[in-house]
Amino acid sequence: MYVKYFYAVCVMLCLVACDTPIDQRDRFFLKGKIALEEKRYADAVQEFTEAILKDSLFADAWNNKGVALFHLKQYKEAVSNYNKALQISPTMFSARYNRSNAFFELEKYQEALADLNLLILNHRDTAYLYLSRGVILSILKQKQEAFKDFEKSIQLDSSKADAYINRGTLLFEQKSYAQAEQDFRKALALNPNNDFAMSNLAVILMDKMSYQEALDLLNKAVDRRPEQALYLANRTLVKTLLNDIVGAKSDLKRAMFYDSKSPLVIRNQGILALAEGNNEEGLSLLQKAYQLDSELHQIHFYLGHAYFKNNDKKKACEAWTMALKNKEKERILEYENNCR
Repeated sequence: MYVKYFYAVCVMLCLVACDTPIDQRDRFFLKGKIALEEKRYADAVQEFTEAILKDSLFADAWNNKGVALFHLKQYKEAVSNYNKALQISPTMFSARYNRSNAFFELEKYQEALADLNLLILNHRDTAYLYLSRGVILSILKQKQEAFKDFEKSIQLDSSKADAYINRGTLLFEQKSYAQAEQDFRKALALNPNNDFAMSNLAVILMDKMSYQEALDLLNKAVDRRPEQALYLANRTLVKTLLNDIVGAKSDLKRAMFYDSKSPLVIRNQGILALAEGNNEEGLSLLQKAYQLDSELHQIHFYLGHAYFKNNDKKKACEAWTMALKNKEKERILEYENNCR
């Protein structure tokens, strides 16, 4: 009995003695990965830190600690950890891609772009790299290059809704509404729960006077993200167009709570004011929206209505002329009846 006990103690001592720093490192790393998968990000940071204390050259631990910090919205700290991972392993794909995402959140777009350019140079067949770069190029107003990247992303992988949404958004900005509609519908076919695609498609449907279909889509979008001012603003408009003034006012109030400075929210507030017969207020709000964003969707068309309702036919015709020039509408009956 004594011999067996002594043997068991020896085995345990041997196991402890044989537990190297690398073994300990790997244990902490595994615990960190589990915490990361379970979305216990603070715990993950702690476990990866322990792994790094055992091996400061463990690039995977630095990278994964960065991921956990990213999820905690500690983007600067995440970048620092990705930097360390890349110092240890300069060709580490995931660390460089992760760093580009952190730079994006910090609005350091040139730095993010530099990382993505380097990755694409060595991984030309990876679709999501083009998608990520296209988003940044779009923000930097390099629309043609962004469009090419979205096209390339779709060419490499046609199963991702985000690529169609982003290409559709650029097509929408180019007034290529039929093509944009196709992309938004394709995105919803791939991901029926994508609320952003629902909202974008609803705007196009409103332009086609398909108000009920637009409302159905916006109801779904708002249900998914009730705090999104964009969706509430769009639903304000479609309810106004359906003459549901009470519903429109309710949605507008909520939209203004979340983002009272949005040019779109202010524009739709102006359109609602016109629908209620508050013509001076409507004009003032539409002018304010125009000052904030002169490229706002159909802003000249609605400004024309506001001027006309305020008995300023000259400015109404000027606004409608600009609306037609900018392809906001194919035809404006009020222009044809009053401005020729």
